[in-house]
Amino acid sequence: MLTILTLGWVQVITAILAVIALVITIIVLSNVDVHKLWAIVPGVFTIFFIWAFLFGQTHALVAPNKTMLVVNRSTGLPVGGLRQPGITSIPLWTSLRYVYPSQSEYQWCPVFTPSIKNGVGVTMTICFTIDASQIDWLEQFQRYNGNEAVVTTAWQNALQDQVAIAVSIYESRDLTNQRNVVTDAILTQLKPWFVPHGITVKQIGLKDWSFTSEAMNIAYEQAQLAQTKIDVANAELQAAQIQVQTAKIRRDACTAAGLTSEAACLQYLQLQWLAGLPQAPANLVVSLGGSAPAIAFPAVQTTVTPTP
Repeated sequence: MLTILTLGWVQVITAILAVIALVITIIVLSNVDVHKLWAIVPGVFTIFFIWAFLFGQTHALVAPNKTMLVVNRSTGLPVGGLRQPGITSIPLWTSLRYVYPSQSEYQWCPVFTPSIKNGVGVTMTICFTIDASQIDWLEQFQRYNGNEAVVTTAWQNALQDQVAIAVSIYESRDLTNQRNVVTDAILTQLKPWFVPHGITVKQIGLKDWSFTSEAMNIAYEQAQLAQTKIDVANAELQAAQIQVQTAKIRRDACTAAGLTSEAACLQYLQLQWLAGLPQAPANLVVSLGGSAPAIAFPAVQTTVTPTP
């Protein structure tokens, strides 16, 4: 019930109902034809709705995995420290409320615009997994004087140069083909900044990147498409070469075995492969009894029991 009273739309309704109940009370008291005791009912409702409205104005709900900092409007100073999840009291109409995350797996994905090797400008979206429950948000407020958006923007601005240093040695293809190497280099470069701020970064990932120049993006996509076609052509050429080499090896083996028939040659090669298995059948014999190879297995003895 108390949680509902902290909702903004509930406070508006209670304010309206309080006014309505107060008007009814005044009408009953001013009507000479109605007994004054009837004013007790709307009077009670008036008191209740006024109390509900004031309770909502002097209390706030801190959601799970969140923490709240209440700041005095006139002085700009925090009031009462960080508030934990639940209902917390706040000053009436004289405070600002800043809500910060407090979950252990907090995802923060800022956008950076560094230059990679040869001075090529890129736009990179890097996602950080941070343990927000260990961050001293009061210290962050005192340092940057703002809510979550203000604080994280300040982080982003402070890290721009460090990200630029980390990726300056890599080429564009490295951002695609060696993302794990690039992200490890970025994390190594940024750790000395995060540690003094009490920010624990569990992992990072390069979510996306592109050139800052649209013309370069188009040229890069065309180059990638051309490279894909080249890779497919090379794979097809390699497969054809393997087929030619396999056919030559097969012909040489058949020639050495004195076989001229293609079918007999294939059967012979299959039998040779079967004979070379790690668990080949016992007493397997491969011979060239004429123009075609033959395979012989040990005889299987069958006992027939006469029927009485």
